[in-house]
Amino acid sequence: YARLLEIVQTPRTDRSRLIDDPVVRQKLGQIMAEIEVVRYAALRVVSAAEKGGQPGPESSISKLHYSEADKRVYILIQEILGPYAQIVDDVPDAYAYLVDGHGDAHDNWPYLWMHPFSETIYAGSSEIQKNIIGERVLGLPKEVRADRLARQGA
Repeated sequence: YARLLEIVQTPRTDRSRLIDDPVVRQKLGQIMAEIEVVRYAALRVVSAAEKGGQPGPESSISKLHYSEADKRVYILIQEILGPYAQIVDDVPDAYAYLVDGHGDAHDNWPYLWMHPFSETIYAGSSEIQKNIIGERVLGLPKEVRADRLARQGA
């Protein structure tokens, strides 16, 4: 996100800056607010763990919110950078994802774009997290599943 902020504040060839576009500013503001919400939710989970608490449903809520917010950040990057967020080679430095002034095979927008989508699977799929939240937090009935139906019928 920090690199995106640098890019939108850098003057383009016509001396305009992306940050001067009110739509871009609004979207960046929304994402910044969401990042802060995710950060504070994570701090709440960590604080409870440091006090000896067991992970509870709030960790599922935090994980779900983080994964979905991270996807929205990279969708916004795609919207703002357009084709420069979709190519790996020959990206102008002004739009490149650089770490300490240089990049490697994993330091490019397309690679980073794919990462948050895999997060919604490998760290406990978002659908599973929603089921946990629905059943354990909201007290909704358990989802109908074939394995549960088979056990009931046996």
